[in-house]
Amino acid sequence: MFDIEHDVPMAKGKAGRPPVYPFSKMIVGDSFFISCFRHQQSEKAKRVRRAAWRRMGKGAVSVKSVFENGVYGVRVYRVA
Repeated sequence: MFDIEHDVPMAKGKAGRPPVYPFSKMIVGDSFFISCFRHQQSEKAKRVRRAAWRRMGKGAVSVKSVFENGVYGVRVYRVA
């Protein structure tokens, strides 16, 4: 079985995987661009909205499908 030990200090370090999107570094008015194929824009926007909702709550970002400098993608704006 398992031996139970008392008074063992907790290991230091971060647990889990690192964030994919830079939400924690953004302030209201900031944005970032994610390139993708045109047919992937709605799915990419949905994933980013879901990730933002989990990290910051509903309504914290606005996601728009865009065509910038000859590249399709989505632009994510921090709004709250």
